[in-house]
Amino acid sequence: FQNVLTSFDTLSTSLKNYWQHNQKAIGQTTENVSAMAVQLRHTLTKIDSMLNVTQTLLADVESQRGTAGKVLRNDELYQKLNDTIEQAQTILDDVKKNPAKYLQISVIRLF
Repeated sequence: FQNVLTSFDTLSTSLKNYWQHNQKAIGQTTENVSAMAVQLRHTLTKIDSMLNVTQTLLADVESQRGTAGKVLRNDELYQKLNDTIEQAQTILDDVKKNPAKYLQISVIRLF
């Protein structure tokens, strides 16, 4: 029993010495952990807000509300947009090949 008491006394003294020598560092570590917890809480709040916005946007797309939802979810509108782009490209190609067909330049003589 005496050995147990001696061991306990040695352990208690060691812990006391450790605490006395490291009290400042332990306090600083505790403050740092507290500051990180506050910052993490703010970050998680922002992430939660962003997820709510994302869910709203995805719900709008899914229900075809707004331009993005209509374009992404409506095959007919998507095809019409593709057709319009192809027609515009055809016209641009033709303007490059035959500019005189679309542009008329006349020179005016002043004298």
